Amino acid sequence: MPSPSSSSSVDRRRPGRSSSPPLTDPDGDTDTDTIVGTKSLYWFTALLWCAFFAAMIVLLLVLIRHQEALAKQADPTDSRPRLIPPKELARLVLVLRSNDYRLVRPHPTPATVAQQDTWCPPKMASLLLTLCASHGGGRRRRRSQKSRGKQKVSLQKRGMAAEAVALCLTNQPQYRDLAANATLFQNLRTMHKQLLVGEDDNNNDTDTTIELSLAKGLTDLLQQGITYYQKHQDRQAVTAMAQAAEAVWIASFHHPTHIHNFLKHNTIQVLGDIIVTNRPKAFQNGSIIEFPYRPAHAVMWACAALQNLAAHYCHNNGGTCTWEWQQNVNDNDNNPVLALKDRNDSLEQPELAHQARHQILAIPNLLETLAEWICFVGPIHAPINETYGWPGDAKLWKGLTPTTHSPHLRSPSIVPWAAAGVIKNLLLLLLNSDDDNNHKLRERLQAMPPHHPTSLPECLCRMKQHSPDWLERDKASDAVYFWGPPQQQQHVCGGSSDNEQDHSNYVGEQKDEVEQDDERGKVGVENVNKNGKEGDEGVEGGDARGDEVVTDEESDSKAPHEEL
Repeated sequence: MPSPSSSSSVDRRRPGRSSSPPLTDPDGDTDTDTIVGTKSLYWFTALLWCAFFAAMIVLLLVLIRHQEALAKQADPTDSRPRLIPPKELARLVLVLRSNDYRLVRPHPTPATVAQQDTWCPPKMASLLLTLCASHGGGRRRRRSQKSRGKQKVSLQKRGMAAEAVALCLTNQPQYRDLAANATLFQNLRTMHKQLLVGEDDNNNDTDTTIELSLAKGLTDLLQQGITYYQKHQDRQAVTAMAQAAEAVWIASFHHPTHIHNFLKHNTIQVLGDIIVTNRPKAFQNGSIIEFPYRPAHAVMWACAALQNLAAHYCHNNGGTCTWEWQQNVNDNDNNPVLALKDRNDSLEQPELAHQARHQILAIPNLLETLAEWICFVGPIHAPINETYGWPGDAKLWKGLTPTTHSPHLRSPSIVPWAAAGVIKNLLLLLLNSDDDNNHKLRERLQAMPPHHPTSLPECLCRMKQHSPDWLERDKASDAVYFWGPPQQQQHVCGGSSDNEQDHSNYVGEQKDEVEQDDERGKVGVENVNKNGKEGDEGVEGGDARGDEVVTDEESDSKAPHEEL
């Protein structure tokens, strides 16, 4: 009987095993551990790759559904006005923006318009209550304030409410009307008097002389932001001031009630204080300001708000006015005059714009500061980089998600376009040829800025001719056009006048009801600039100058615009 170790021994492998020769170690023995280890490594690697791809698919689905998920986290209706919690405010702002994080939005995106119709009507009263609530200081309420029974709302929370209101009012005249409804504010005072700004804890009379309005809430927020920033130099205060000023900018577009309330509550003075108190010392030394300039975001929107407050609006669907230089048949010398291009058009309550312009001119050092921004910082002279932003392309956030503020919000380069917009509308004072003081304005501006070798009109010409940014070009072009008739424009700019170019559909202060959205999207579609690009200025004031031609096809594709 053969021994078990003989070469003729029977093959003892189990049925089902592979017939291929087994792995052996150098001594000729089978290495079962190696077989098991190799197979385990193979399957482990395969599982890792499967898990990775599954995670990528899940992440993609999460990103696609992000906006819908945010919307489902909040109730779109409020049974009665209430203070909106910070997290809900943040979600509401994100839902309304719908991934549109442009700094200046001439008109809203279709996604934003859809969210406006869903969220703004039911939330407006609660947003206005949160915005107009008494200020509670910085990030936290003091225990003593809470113990007295008067709830305070933080600067940050009120700022987010202002941003949400601005997003609702963009390109939505009916929501601007809602935010100006006196009955709505009276109901807020009746139900929540103890929460509101300007109310006396010991006064139980709901018919006090203090009139609550959007203008009062925004002006109080601007004042609180100034105070907080002076004490703490905190970005939270800059953001709140910027949010409030942007809301002033859009609310004042083609809305006499809001403009009247802003004039009554001294909003122009407060906006001017933001600009003048943050006047860079470098300007007075004749030097250039460099990055970072912390309050740039707030200063830019303060200028933009003044621009819309000082604008003319016309009796038409878009509220904009188109101007052109015409021969004055009543003048023996036949001097050209700036007049409305459409003879059937008329100004809407022009006395409001006139009053706003004179309030702006009365603020000490404001004109000088505006001229310094235009000449020392403008025009755009470098490519976009980490610290140098173009206002027409800047974003609120760094990257694709709203987690880190963009450094462009501290770039001085985002301010000059808005400063030029204020100068543009101040020049409309020259329409009143009977007022000698108005004509002295041109001489006053000609001598600015005091510490710069180039005069303001020359700086505006340089911005108009050389800036690669559409916002700067549009504002500077309007200012040059309003500076004087074609002969004066040629004298100032040393070249052809603007009358030789197309300006007919230049909708002035609010180029298309577009308000301030980076994408060109705030209210309607602003007008098309000389390069055929849609304006991104959002709402400005209804003034536009005369000959920019827009084809019927282009007109049909755009909504009426409110220039920034």
